[in-house]
This record gives sequence, structure tokens and C-alpha cells, in this order.
Amino acid sequence: MLAVLLVIAVVVSFSYLRNLQTTFDENRNVIDGLDLEDDSAYRTPEGTINMLLMGTDSRGDDEDDYRDATGEGNERSDTMMFVHIPEDRSGVYVMSIMRDLWVEVPGEGMGRVNTALGLGGYDLAVDLVEEMLYTHIDHVAVVDFEGFSDLTEALGGVYVDNPHSFSAGQRNPAFYPEGTIRLEGSNALRYVRERQSFPRGLRPGGEPAAGRARHH
Repeated sequence: MLAVLLVIAVVVSFSYLRNLQTTFDENRNVIDGLDLEDDSAYRTPEGTINMLLMGTDSRGDDEDDYRDATGEGNERSDTMMFVHIPEDRSGVYVMSIMRDLWVEVPGEGMGRVNTALGLGGYDLAVDLVEEMLYTHIDHVAVVDFEGFSDLTEALGGVYVDNPHSFSAGQRNPAFYPEGTIRLEGSNALRYVRERQSFPRGLRPGGEPAAGRARHH
């Protein structure tokens, strides 16, 4: 009986991973024109892997309509994570780069770190992080709002320990109770973007949030 249960568990796990891999392969888009082979490679030991993960505020197919309607500028990388895997593969280290960090944007002067993407595309965003951390980026992965929703669905939902109950959204608001909750699709996107519901949910510069919201 134990052997049968073990075989079933292995088959189910393999099927899940296979489905996840297929979903990823069928829906991923390769970033065209991004050249990561530059003269910064000497900064990291051979065999190490550095990745830059960016979550942008792009609305996917609705991007142009949204920018025209709101008058906002180009897309920004509001979430940036630097991932380091050492040569001996002893672990995976992840560092979050705060979007409002005031830095020297190569060729553009001083500005917030999340503006580099809109000013010079992925190349400038990569150059900024490489110079700021004095390192080399080997891989880049980007996900927008639509991709974030799809990712949570591909995972079959994610579970979050929500410390405080709150509601998000002015139209058809969603309620998130305190405790362990399951998030998926647009419901997950609403959760991570909410900040108006929190006393310390502030806009850059310290002003109270009044428009779009975000919660980390």
C-alpha cells in the first residue's frame, strides 16, 4: 500500500511540474535586443549567476489605452529583485531594490531607480543595477500586471499569512480577512497593489496615497 501511494504521489508531482513547465514555455516572451554580454562580466567569479527580476506597471494589451487615458509616462519597474546564486550553488540569495531609491541613472543624472526602465528600456535598467551594485547581470525576467495574475493561476493559487483584514478596490471591493488566505488571478493582483487601507500607505515623498494603491 505504501509503495502504491508513493508511486501515485510521484506521478501527481511529475504531472503538476510538467503542466507548470508547459504553461511557462507556451506563455513566455523572450526579450528581444537585450545584450547582457558586456564588459562588466569580470566583476563576478566564473560560475556565479546573477539575475534581475522586474515587476513592471505595464497593463499588457491595455497599456497604450491606459497611458493615453491617465497621461502617465512610460512603464516603470516598481518591483526589482536582485538574485545571486554562488558558484558552489550553496544557496539562493535575493535582495529587494526599493523602487524610490535615489541613484545615479547612467546618462540621465539623478533619479529614482524605477524610472530607468521608462527612460532607456531594459538595457538602462540593467546598466543601472550593474553600476549601483558593481556586479554583472546574467539573466533578466520581467512580469507585468497581467503576467502576475497568470503566474498565480499557473501555480494553482498562493497562500499568504495576512496580518490585518482589509478591503481593496473602489468598484466591487474585495475583502481579505486576517489569517491564512488563498490568492489567485486578479484577486492576488489587488492584494499586492493595495496601500490605501493602511495608515502608513504613502506615496513617494511621504504624501498619503490617494490614487492607485500598492502594498508590499
